[in-house]
Amino acid sequence: MATIGIDLASVDENGNPDWLKAQQDGHLRFVGLRAAYGTTPDSSYPTYRRQLDAIGIPNFPYLFLRADIATPEAQANAALAAVGTLNQRYFPLAIDVEGSRQGLTAPQWLDWVVRAKRVIEGALGVPPLLYTSKTYWIDPDGMNNLPAPELADCTPWIKYWPYPVRSPAVYEPAVVDKLTSPPCPPFFGTSWMVQQFQGDAISYPGFGSTVDMDRLHMQRQGDTGDSVKWIQKRLPALAVDGSFGPKTAEAVKTFQGQKKITADGIVGLDTTQLLAWVLPRV
Repeated sequence: MATIGIDLASVDENGNPDWLKAQQDGHLRFVGLRAAYGTTPDSSYPTYRRQLDAIGIPNFPYLFLRADIATPEAQANAALAAVGTLNQRYFPLAIDVEGSRQGLTAPQWLDWVVRAKRVIEGALGVPPLLYTSKTYWIDPDGMNNLPAPELADCTPWIKYWPYPVRSPAVYEPAVVDKLTSPPCPPFFGTSWMVQQFQGDAISYPGFGSTVDMDRLHMQRQGDTGDSVKWIQKRLPALAVDGSFGPKTAEAVKTFQGQKKITADGIVGLDTTQLLAWVLPRV
């Protein structure tokens, strides 16, 4: 069954969410929280993170990168300062790339993204998550279809909305399970680890305003494609062939045993988060 998540920021004006209701009725299993908007820390991040940590819901921070303020280095460092220490049951810090270029050319804007990525990777030791969409990447007003090989080792968080904006939240795992894989920016191939599948959803249990709906890409033996390669690059001595066969399953079980989580060979939420903290092989 699908692993359901949400992401949100103070701008969503949700006040004091009922996380337990979201967990029980909304099948909530993980949350993305905006840590910084440019160089400005998000006012809700510390409170939401404390609340989620207290009840054991995995969560991860993201930086909304802006083209109209400071430098990408300053923004990345502001987000890192807002976040503080992350253990490996969080995903690494994510970079949200979807905003206006604010007069920058596409190559200049890509340079900003790469520079922010380098700061975060230097601080954490692994690449960040990268939130973006194929539509944005090929848009002449977005990234204008630029190649981005340095971003290919990031963990893909892909925006693709098959549901209308501000429609009732879709959160039944059996329904979400039937969604097709999202189209990805060219440098990711077909690889995705998290999909944001609904934007500004309403009527999600425990919330009075809007949230964005996400799902995890759970993988297991028999799967194929670039998402499997993402796994294989993070496990030793595996051929990176995109085929989740018995050798990959055994390598996943070994990794899970080393991390003291259930060694079932399935790459679910815990395993995906832990693998995101492994520097991928080139």
